Amino acid sequence: MNATIWLATSNPVMALTENKADGRELTVYPNPVRDGKLHVQYGAGESTPADLRIMDLTGKTIKTIQSGTRTSLVDVAGIPTGTYLIRVTTEKTISSRLFEVIH
Repeated sequence: MNATIWLATSNPVMALTENKADGRELTVYPNPVRDGKLHVQYGAGESTPADLRIMDLTGKTIKTIQSGTRTSLVDVAGIPTGTYLIRVTTEKTISSRLFEVIH
C-alpha cells in the first residue's frame, strides 16, 4: 500500500490518496474544506454504487450520501467546523479518510 500526500503551497490545499495493490483508491480534497464542497473520488475503474458516510470523531453519523459514480461533490457547508471521517462503502471495499471543515 502506497500513500501520497500533496500540498499546493500557493493555496493551502491538501489531498490524501491511498493506492492499494488491487487498483482501488480513495481521494478526498480539498483538506481542509473552506468553501463547503468536499470532492470525493473512489475506486479507479469502478462504477459501482457507494454509500458515503460522514461521521464525527465519536462515530456519530452526520450525513449519508448515495453515489452511483466514482466522483462525488459533497456539500458540507452545514457541518460545524471540526475534524470528520468520511467512509466510502462499495460492494467490494470500505475505505475512509479524515478531513477538516473550516468556516
